[in-house]
Amino acid sequence: MKHYLPLFRDQAFSASTKLFKRTFLSTLLGAILVGIIALIITTPLMLIAFGYGATDMIAYQKDMQEMQMQLMQGGGDPEAIIEAYTSQFANVSFGLFGLIFVLALFIYGWAINLFYGISDNEIRNGKPDLIGALKNSFNSRIFRIAGFLILYALIQIATTLIFIFICSLLVSVSKALGVLVGFVGFLFLIVFFLRFSIGLAAMVHGNKGIVESISFSLSNLNWKRGWMLFLLGLISMIGLIILSIVIASAFGGNPESISMSSYVIAQLFGLVINGIFIAYLIAATSTLYFRYSDDNLDEEGLEQHIVD
Repeated sequence: MKHYLPLFRDQAFSASTKLFKRTFLSTLLGAILVGIIALIITTPLMLIAFGYGATDMIAYQKDMQEMQMQLMQGGGDPEAIIEAYTSQFANVSFGLFGLIFVLALFIYGWAINLFYGISDNEIRNGKPDLIGALKNSFNSRIFRIAGFLILYALIQIATTLIFIFICSLLVSVSKALGVLVGFVGFLFLIVFFLRFSIGLAAMVHGNKGIVESISFSLSNLNWKRGWMLFLLGLISMIGLIILSIVIASAFGGNPESISMSSYVIAQLFGLVINGIFIAYLIAATSTLYFRYSDDNLDEEGLEQHIVD
């Protein structure tokens, strides 16, 4: 802890890079484990919800590919798009979707608790300790994380609806003004959402409550820092999109070429890429949390932090 704190507060980039290197393997293995568990639990339920058998993944993938190809051949006709998606969701079991949402929410909450736990172990104890993080990840904090995610989603929905309403009013007055304000406002909306980025880090590292975590994040990630995060995130997103396109073209670009082996390989590639991104994101947000916090736990406080 004492070794990392000066780096966090004086050399954030170097500290984040060091933390990423030290926690990369443990976080990657944790992300693969979480991804496999999530796929095993949610995939059969998702298939059943869409009217397929629990193991009919190949048929589902082929139908999705064929639908996308038909839409592309249709030249983006709005009526064709609406009809395609309407028919796809016509016989969906929304009750199962509700169950999938709840399961996914708690799996995601557990995953966040685990990933930040790995980072916390490295920062406080000098070793990532994946096994220790796994043991300590099953606690009541999962419910707080789930509550944070729900509240954050509601904030996003509310602000987006307000933004759309304002843009609609402006377009009715002046189309050019509405488009201009809409574009600039959309960028500001994204930056506003990014200002919540260290809320989950504050919840795990600092053992804070939901409201306290949001307040900590908004007060420390001001608009200037939010725009810096936006630029860094944009660069990372471009890289991920390129990798995703490469994987999509290599595995499953043609509906006739889809097989169980290609599906499994594509999922494994996806899990690895996701794990790399998660390790980078956790290291960055952990660094930002400790950079702006006054966290300096002694041994007694550390023991209580782990228990909670």
